[in-house]
Amino acid sequence: MLSNDSELKPVFNPADLASTPKLNYPARLSRLASIKDKIINEFIPKKQWDIVAMASHDCINLAPDESFGWFYVAYAQHQLKRTEDAVKTLEYAIINQIDGNLCETRF
Repeated sequence: MLSNDSELKPVFNPADLASTPKLNYPARLSRLASIKDKIINEFIPKKQWDIVAMASHDCINLAPDESFGWFYVAYAQHQLKRTEDAVKTLEYAIINQIDGNLCETRF
């Protein structure tokens, strides 16, 4: 668990991509699939919202144009009683037209 709510960023910062290790495309897809699986099948059922938020940030780092990470960062923020941050996260994703499928993200 995080010791401080401020350790979770309210909105993804595109500058964070600069610190993301460059993986080749197949490695990125494999890592992304693994993280998504853990979020859906492990962290959410256990209601580990801080871990959901951090893992979802990893999804954003690996695939910033995909809606999955954005949706689950916002979902976790809401569950952590940070609904205002969740709204900001979704607004950012919508304004920047992430994926175009934000409303179609499924649980």
